[in-house]
Amino acid sequence: MNEKINYCLEILNYYFGGIIVLSGLYEYFIDNSNKIPFYIALAIIIVGPLENLLNRLLEEMPVSEEKRQIYSTTIDLSTSLAFILLLGKVIKEV
Repeated sequence: MNEKINYCLEILNYYFGGIIVLSGLYEYFIDNSNKIPFYIALAIIIVGPLENLLNRLLEEMPVSEEKRQIYSTTIDLSTSLAFILLLGKVIKEV
């Protein structure tokens, strides 16, 4: 049951995240009207697919579990910081 719920949540995350990212990129590159959607799109990309990719690469690295935990924390904190900075840019633009 939990696997089905998690799968549905993952699909919904990709679906709505994709819509927001594509809309933000469209607004910035095609309409050239506003930077705010672009910053939001970047924030979503960083804490979503980029963070997932980095964690998957980390899983495949031949490192000790202790180092894996340290690197995982570094990935989490770095992507969170980038997310916060981009949202700060959004607030500054408003």
